[in-house]
Amino acid sequence: MMNIVQPKAPMPGSNFSNISMSKPRNSFAGAANSVSSTRDKGMALLDGSALVSQSIRLPNGGWISSSVIKHESHTERNPVYIVKGMDINGESYEAVINVNDISPYSMNFLEMMALDGHYMTKGKYLGAARGVIGALGAGFGAYDVFTKLNAFPPLQEMMVFQRSNGNLGGYMHYKNIVDSLLDFIAQR
Repeated sequence: MMNIVQPKAPMPGSNFSNISMSKPRNSFAGAANSVSSTRDKGMALLDGSALVSQSIRLPNGGWISSSVIKHESHTERNPVYIVKGMDINGESYEAVINVNDISPYSMNFLEMMALDGHYMTKGKYLGAARGVIGALGAGFGAYDVFTKLNAFPPLQEMMVFQRSNGNLGGYMHYKNIVDSLLDFIAQR
């Protein structure tokens, strides 16, 4: 189950230079589970109820952002999340995503964010969205937040790259994401 309200225009291709992912602070004022726009920065901010938020600054100064909250129908057996955010054009989007319907072999940015939020409810940090975007680097510019892709090839390529360059910490970061996605598949 994935209901999507798409932005009016697709996100133009771009090179990502600054990725930040964090559990939001409770300092955002506003109604629970609401998105408010700070159009001067092109960012969507959720109040402190978000499980995970991610903002990506593009080299042209634009932003895309997403935050994940539990849907009112969320249960342990039916893990449903709302992913809200803004694209580079400042257009809001929202998707209702059931984690049971996600396949790491074919998922989009919003589904990666929902999966990250799902892991946060279990006290774990997955970082699938950040990992795939980091692994794709400038290549992510060919996608918009709705484009489905296989998460494994870019993550595995980044594992090999990190290991061949002697960055064991980087290798383990990407390996943990891959292992977590494989565990997610095995638990079905």
